[in-house]
This record gives sequence, C-alpha cells and structure tokens, in this order.
Amino acid sequence: MLALISEARGTELYGLMLFDPPIGRHPYSYAAFEAAAARMSKLAERRTPRFHSKEQFLELLPYSPSLQRVVPGVFRLLADTTLRELPNGQGYELCCPPAYEARIIEYVSGFAVLVELDHMLCPVKVLGADLTLPYSYLPTFDMRHVQMADYDFIPESTHFLPLEQPTECVAVLQEFLTRHDLKSG
Repeated sequence: MLALISEARGTELYGLMLFDPPIGRHPYSYAAFEAAAARMSKLAERRTPRFHSKEQFLELLPYSPSLQRVVPGVFRLLADTTLRELPNGQGYELCCPPAYEARIIEYVSGFAVLVELDHMLCPVKVLGADLTLPYSYLPTFDMRHVQMADYDFIPESTHFLPLEQPTECVAVLQEFLTRHDLKSG
C-alpha cells in the first residue's frame, strides 16, 4: 500500500503486482466499504491469539469460511508462517497480534481512496478475485480503475487467490514480468 500512495509513485520499483487489492473509490459508497472494514476489524480483534500446539490451530482452519477454496498444504503453510512458539515453550501464538491486524484492517479504507493507479510510474498489474463470488475479506478493486490498470481476474477465486489458485497466479505474474522485460534468468 505504501508504494501506491508514496510521492515516488513507483519510481523505486521495476514493476508492481497486486493480488486483489482493496483500493479505489468504491462505487457502492465509501461508507459501505468503511462499514465492511469495521466488521472485519472486529472479527480480527476477536481472533484466538494462542494455541497449545500447531495441531490445535490446524484443527480450526477447515472451519474458516474464507479458507474453503485453498489448495492442499495451505493450512500447514499458515501454521508454519503465522505462528511462533511462546517464549516459555508452552504453546504458540500468532506472529501478528489480533489487535495489530484489526488496526490494519480498520485503516485500510482511509488509504484505499488515495491510490491513483494512473499516476504510477512503473508497470502495475492487478489480479483480482472473481467479482461474482461473495468477498472473503473486503470489497476490493473498484472497477472504475480497470482502464487505468493492467487488470485480470481469476474465476472461482476469492481475496485469497494466491492460496486458492497458485499455479494460475504464477502464470499471470510470469506473463507480466516477461511482457515488461522484468524476468531474470
């Protein structure tokens, strides 16, 4: 998000790939977007922060509605990357405390409206979720920006599209890198 709203406007970047970003002035109203962010923030704040074991964490993940479409192996990846062992060795905690995650979500709507993709000075690719599916995070890309960005979407995917359809995401990323001569080796 910082690269999108910085004064440098991407000059420090060779290119920028965005996966279902919550950006833009949303057509159904800023108030609705802000309300959705507030709801998601409250949910994040109530997230369980500690677990007796990684297995306890893994047992809960299949019940998360937003993770129903992920590929095999993602649950283990989430456990390995989002948990850290407690200092006393008596379990695990989320690396990002729920209160921090909640603040990030709460303030995303304020930054989302500041993004002007047509002012970016590096190539930008936006890969969105399927707009016909209920959103799993926040309403995301404002389709009025579609002419200002190199935009594609992956059918049958949500905000977590890199975890749901990683092969398709990599193919789109490789095509973007190749088209802009950013692919090395």
